[in-house]
Amino acid sequence: MEGQILKNFDRITFGTNTILLYILTNDGTPIKYDWETAQLELQKEIEENNKKQEVENEKRKQEEMEHYKKDLEEKYEKEKIEIEEKLKKQVKQYEDIMKEMNQSVEKSRVENDRKNVEILMQERLKLIEQEKIKKKR
Repeated sequence: MEGQILKNFDRITFGTNTILLYILTNDGTPIKYDWETAQLELQKEIEENNKKQEVENEKRKQEEMEHYKKDLEEKYEKEKIEIEEKLKKQVKQYEDIMKEMNQSVEKSRVENDRKNVEILMQERLKLIEQEKIKKKR
């Protein structure tokens, strides 16, 4: 610990009950300091230190909250991006499935149309054949 030079009327505190008042010289003027005054000064100093400590604690808590908030925001953004990517993949998969289903439905419809046309053609052929037979008779 570094030595410190005492000045006239400096106070040295040991614990909470022992306070020494350093008086360099006594030029005959009455000393206006007593134990109660020293205790009040000590209490005032303690209260100021407590207030400083509270302000520092509050500042530290605020910084921790800001840091925590920043971490949560970063985590939120990261998860949001991941979810959006998953959603895009899922939408793409559903679009592909819908495309395949539409193609399948279209293919099935074309096949049904072809069968219907074929049936119609066969019926017409039968009619034509019947007319031929009628003409021959």
